[in-house]
Amino acid sequence: MCVEAISNDPDELPQLSQTYYDGSYYLYNLPAGQYHLRFGNQPVNNDYYYDCEQSDVAISWYPRAVDKASSKVVTLGFNQYLGGINGFVFQSAQVTGFVTSAATGLPIAAPCAQAFGSSGEVTGRAATVAPGIYIVSGLPPDTYRVGIKNCGDKPYIPQFYDGASTIDGARPIPLAIGEVRSDIGASLVPRGP
Repeated sequence: MCVEAISNDPDELPQLSQTYYDGSYYLYNLPAGQYHLRFGNQPVNNDYYYDCEQSDVAISWYPRAVDKASSKVVTLGFNQYLGGINGFVFQSAQVTGFVTSAATGLPIAAPCAQAFGSSGEVTGRAATVAPGIYIVSGLPPDTYRVGIKNCGDKPYIPQFYDGASTIDGARPIPLAIGEVRSDIGASLVPRGP
């Protein structure tokens, strides 16, 4: 599993490591500064460097936060060693639904969605599974508002679940660890003539 140290300095690239078989990890040679630690994803070797790719667990942040905004900063001094900065990953929750055209009642060819967590950040991984069906997976436990739109050629007016035009009017969807909600669908109105 990947462990990433993300600096508060926007010009500094995230430093990453991976856990050993026993779950321990080490991040070496970090410059002094403040970091947010992100846990999750799978390490992959891309020929000349290691990177982190999406996996079946939800991303979590130190200490047990669901996003960067609610995570705790770790401050590291010059040549300082810190131990006991433990992480936790959540079994992924997901939302999925059936999306149709309000004009025809037929499935939209390429529906897509975004899940906005309680901090307002977009969370999880979205995909079109089949005509009319989208999925957002990799969600940690939180309360979400889901925006649904068409990612295909024909223009439709996006909406939030359940029929709201803005995120403020969206129905909140609480998700527990590993919970699946498969009823988060929409009927989108075509845009224009």
